[in-house]
Amino acid sequence: MNEILLYKALSLLFAVGFGFVLFLLILRVVSGKRRPDSVNRQWEAELNVAQEPEPIDSEVGEGEEVYVCSVCDWVYDENKGDPDGGIKPGTRFEEIPETWVCPICGVGKEQFQKVIRKLEAGLSYLAHLERPSDELEKDMRVIYEKAVTGNSPISAMRTAKQANLLDNIQILPAQLAQKPYDKSEVEVDFQTTIGKTANKPLTINLPFYVSSMSFGSLSKEAKTALAMGAAEVKTLNCSGEGGMLPEERAAAYKYIFQYSTGRFGATAEVMAQADAIEIKIGQAAKAGLGGHLLADKVTEEIAKVRGVTPHQTIISPANHQDIKSLSDWQKRVAELREQTDGAPIGLKIAAAHLEDDLKVALLIKPDFITLDNRGGATGAAPTHIKDHVCIPAPYSIYRARQFLRENGGEDISLLVTGGFRSSADIVKALALGADAIGLSTVPMIGIGCQQYRVCHKGTCPIGIATQDEKLRAVFDIDKSAAMLANLFKVYREEIADFVRICGKKSVSELEISDLVTTDINISQHTDIQHA
Repeated sequence: MNEILLYKALSLLFAVGFGFVLFLLILRVVSGKRRPDSVNRQWEAELNVAQEPEPIDSEVGEGEEVYVCSVCDWVYDENKGDPDGGIKPGTRFEEIPETWVCPICGVGKEQFQKVIRKLEAGLSYLAHLERPSDELEKDMRVIYEKAVTGNSPISAMRTAKQANLLDNIQILPAQLAQKPYDKSEVEVDFQTTIGKTANKPLTINLPFYVSSMSFGSLSKEAKTALAMGAAEVKTLNCSGEGGMLPEERAAAYKYIFQYSTGRFGATAEVMAQADAIEIKIGQAAKAGLGGHLLADKVTEEIAKVRGVTPHQTIISPANHQDIKSLSDWQKRVAELREQTDGAPIGLKIAAAHLEDDLKVALLIKPDFITLDNRGGATGAAPTHIKDHVCIPAPYSIYRARQFLRENGGEDISLLVTGGFRSSADIVKALALGADAIGLSTVPMIGIGCQQYRVCHKGTCPIGIATQDEKLRAVFDIDKSAAMLANLFKVYREEIADFVRICGKKSVSELEISDLVTTDINISQHTDIQHA
């Protein structure tokens, strides 16, 4: 009897289990027949084509237009409306109230652009067959977009292909052979001097600073907040190649003016206000390309700061076209020293032909060298360039410091920029031989950047990388400056922890023996021992 009951119970259990599995399989098949609507809309927004095949040169009918947010790429389809935002299906875009905002990023109607849905001859005739990506051919989409548009993509921030090699390096804490210090025993010395042998060395209270970001790429409010936040912890700001913004200089504790190929704002009066001059030769994200600022971004105020004509496109040449020889370089550095009454003069180069470039740099006799590494970010750069150029840290820092040490350049301060994010990154760079680390993305996030990556479009909804007055009104200078000061204070304390656990008392005491790596390549090409 018991055996019969057990058999019936097991049969019932098997039937229920089989039915449940069958139900899940059917559900999966049914749900797999359609892609998520958000993915479909993303395809449509990216290539400016309809999802369904349309005859060549045909127009979409009235009431069927779509508009894409220039900030977050969310698509408003007139057929669907925005029910959650109170906009009924079928509502034409021009009929939407002016108070309506993008449901994703919160920008207003004025930041939406109409998607041209008329298919031109030869342009994406495969519309309904297109795929957003391929697991094996990772570059399929990028290649296809170039074929469709005939253009190289421009993007903001760092390269997506960069791995932070510093993550493969660990810091070695002291134990018995050298004891770690307690917080009560040692107050870590952070004092950092740039241009030790200059008539007027530049001294700051932290081994990191706000690196070059220009007025024009960033708003006046953002530049001012960066200066205020950095001044709170007594570190420096750099002008970037867009000239000296008076409000920024007034708020800054110490200030490096960038002498660029375009010579923007590089007057004797302006440079006399700087604590140091950095001659920009290149940057990693767009090394050797120069740059340009489109006419619609050259406002009256930007033009005044840069010393150019407003509302006209301005060009930064790829090189210093009035400097033809080593002798010219030596004369120019001497002139800048005289104009600044002995302030440190530096050269900023991308990490490329390091030993060759540093050999020439030593003949020019700068007080400091800024080395921009692979992974450096920028407001706008061709993706095909920033994805495939320059040497990453730690190799570049190690090689640069070794060359300077072996060739009489030990007194030249080595500043490094490009790809540094955490306090641990800063400590590792210092141990490798850097004197100071320039940060750009970190302080931008510190004042509120949410990485919308629309810097190149000028539509930053935070008000940081834009000149749009409505968007800039969102940004609170005082609150953002306080946030940056908080961030830098946290980094200072975290760096102090690392210094003390290494058994050191000053950031200047950190050395390569404080590091170990799990990467055989790093170990073989630097003096960092393998774990």
